[in-house]
Amino acid sequence: MLNQKWLWLVLAIVIVGCGRSAVTATPSRPSAPPAAQPTIGSLPPTFTPPATAVPRPTETVRPTPTTAVTATAIDFDKTAVQLHYVIPAIGLDRSLRGNISGQIALVDHTTGQTRQYDNQSNTLIELQQVLPSLVLEPIPDGCQTCVQLSYELPIAGEADSGWLQDVTVLVSLENYTTAALGPHFPPGTVVGLHRSISPFAPAHTIALTEDGRLWRWLASDNQIADPVDAAAPNLPGLVSALPLDELAEDYAVNCDGTPVEFLFVSPDRAPIQIACPEFSLPSVLLPLYLALDELLVDTLADTAVPPPPSVFPLDALLDYRRADDTRLTLFYDGRVIVTTASETYTSTLAIAQITGLTAALLGSGQLQPGLTSFHATATPAPAAAEEAAPAASQLLVRGPQGVYDGKWTGIPDLPDLNALLESFLPRPDAAVTETAASTPLSTGVTSEPTLTPTPNP
Repeated sequence: MLNQKWLWLVLAIVIVGCGRSAVTATPSRPSAPPAAQPTIGSLPPTFTPPATAVPRPTETVRPTPTTAVTATAIDFDKTAVQLHYVIPAIGLDRSLRGNISGQIALVDHTTGQTRQYDNQSNTLIELQQVLPSLVLEPIPDGCQTCVQLSYELPIAGEADSGWLQDVTVLVSLENYTTAALGPHFPPGTVVGLHRSISPFAPAHTIALTEDGRLWRWLASDNQIADPVDAAAPNLPGLVSALPLDELAEDYAVNCDGTPVEFLFVSPDRAPIQIACPEFSLPSVLLPLYLALDELLVDTLADTAVPPPPSVFPLDALLDYRRADDTRLTLFYDGRVIVTTASETYTSTLAIAQITGLTAALLGSGQLQPGLTSFHATATPAPAAAEEAAPAASQLLVRGPQGVYDGKWTGIPDLPDLNALLESFLPRPDAAVTETAASTPLSTGVTSEPTLTPTPNP
């Protein structure tokens, strides 16, 4: 299993690039990345050595009679590659046909969707090299969850069909067809989530169908797992609570190395495209997304590489880093974490107090979408280069439309937020375990947080 983990990790680096950098954004809410023309870049190429200069053999050239050359029309539409990719249990049924002119057409036979690309000669050459090298075992009797592949190479006169088990081709074929036709969700899906390949995990999908069955599978699986009866959480209830008419088509921020995700919430609309959910996901989608993410933990346990922690946790609603080296993070479930230069304090607040505070901050006019506070600052003038930059405060708030932020020199004039942060800090003359009195917020909610300190490493 370890070898497979590192194999798809290498594939991910080839397909999407390596690493995960700091967030970059534009002043307006970034749109989802444009759908790029797919490539089967992870299929192992056949090495062709360069031509070398060698002496030509000596031969006697005899004159031959000149004959008229008859022009023969070339059928550019002649098929060069034809393949069929099927997983019967989930209704996945997709095909690819490429002709000698370098044109590729893809068809989703379940949905009827089609896509066509020109100038794909390199991809077709690669397929003609890779497909004959595959070992396709006979499909086990009645195996509806096995990945089935059949192909024809008319020009070479080769064809085969059977059970696809090569991990490299499994991952690459799923990536290629998904980039062209979108993610596949089983017919009758009520809610689902698909993530593309990344440096941290293979592409994977979770889907709840209307018959109450929960499907979870990886792109690297040659046989997907059987569905289970869905239990808690109540996914249909979380979907029904969504304001579907108010949701955007995409929520995306440009984070290098992050997968493109698709959240299925209704058969009447296209899946919502998500990129970098930590910095883009709105609070209204957070309960559903976190529930689906939790249900994928076991599926990814043996294959995923843990990503580095995000600057803004996915389950956080507010993160305030103040210029005096203190930090307040409020989480969706009411948890509170306060850090100072030397210690970390944990506590809880009423959900109503957290949402009331975030709503007041979003309505204050001091925050904006687009993560503008992450922009690099201009290089200081030479005369001021040796002077220390003034300390800054930064605030991130997750609201119904997405993540808003702000940045200030020194401590900003945010009395409610500053009062809440200070209410968690121990008084100089008080024991650390003492209950700290909090300052009432403008939302009308008060709290008496109990401080639980832990030393910072």
